[in-house]
Amino acid sequence: MSIIRFLRFIFGYVEFCAEGGFPERFINLCSVYHVRLWDVKRVKDKLYAKTMLRDYKNIREAVRRSGVKTRIIKKTGLPFFTFKQRKRVGLVIGVAAAIITVSYLSTMIWTVSVSGNENISDEQILNVFSSLGVKPGAKRRDINAKEISDEALKIFDGDLSFAVVNLNGSNASVEVRESVPAPKIEDNETPCNIVASEDGVVTKVQLYSGQEEIKSGSAVLKGNLLISGVKTNQDKTESLVHAAGNVYAEVEKNISSDFENLEFCAASREKIRYALYFFNVKIPLGGVPDYGEKYAVSFLASTDKTVLPMGIIRVRSTEYNRDFSIEEESCRELLSAKKYTDLCRSELKNCKIISSDIQKNGSRLSGAYKCEKQIGVESEIFVEKN
Repeated sequence: MSIIRFLRFIFGYVEFCAEGGFPERFINLCSVYHVRLWDVKRVKDKLYAKTMLRDYKNIREAVRRSGVKTRIIKKTGLPFFTFKQRKRVGLVIGVAAAIITVSYLSTMIWTVSVSGNENISDEQILNVFSSLGVKPGAKRRDINAKEISDEALKIFDGDLSFAVVNLNGSNASVEVRESVPAPKIEDNETPCNIVASEDGVVTKVQLYSGQEEIKSGSAVLKGNLLISGVKTNQDKTESLVHAAGNVYAEVEKNISSDFENLEFCAASREKIRYALYFFNVKIPLGGVPDYGEKYAVSFLASTDKTVLPMGIIRVRSTEYNRDFSIEEESCRELLSAKKYTDLCRSELKNCKIISSDIQKNGSRLSGAYKCEKQIGVESEIFVEKN
């Protein structure tokens, strides 16, 4: 019904009153002459109805043959509005331009959404499909969904098992499915030993297969045999097996860091410029500096769930050309502590700390740690084949 009301408004309609003569005959004659009436009602001796503008122009024969007299009560619709505003050329041109603009924009992609991805980010997928033509501002008729989807699968080189582009009005929906990697099959057949990855004192041995070569409390060096893949059978023969197990040892870690007196840069000048953004077109509002590093922040119009391809971009240009050294001791200590923390996070990964002794001398930090960790690693036994 809303579409019918919209069409009536576009083409225009009138509400009229008919009196005298034979109203019933008038209604029948309107049907004969294909004059469409609606909202027909009778109030006392008058008949009220509505009809399209073009039908009202053809109502004369029905009026003449039925003997009624009609008069227009109200005119509604775009034709009457434009007739009243015919002397306002600017308004007419503006309305026409708006209609043309909206019609043109309806042929373009406004937004691109992504669904179905888990490990691959939206940004990666959007960048690939944007390079293939699926982006805000692209013409809908220029998008070949099948070819673009096939090309995207080639670019991702096995990371995606499925990709499709669905065009819904002015929105392009990219639906993907990530490939499921084949499960890693552990090799439990190849003969191997378990050897020490670093120096330490063994605290615990968990033997799964193979022959234990050390006991708790034994000191080992990097590369020493911990669990042998050469197993002695009950009949005194030997067989090669895939040794498996965990060997935990107490190891020592020494970590130190000091402030490195590097040269730092400071900003010498900075400018901020703005640009209008509309469907991948950027219109600078003023000159854009050609120096230094540029950092852009976009402020785009949006609804609850959709970001529209229009808004303002702020570009900050910064030039760095003043070198300076950090002289304040507190800053030097802070940077040294940051470096020390990063080293600890790397060196003490997968370690259980038993004890620690941390020393500080100015900006220099040093620490001695006793930790327990799993030091056993596999070492393949190479067998010469005849």
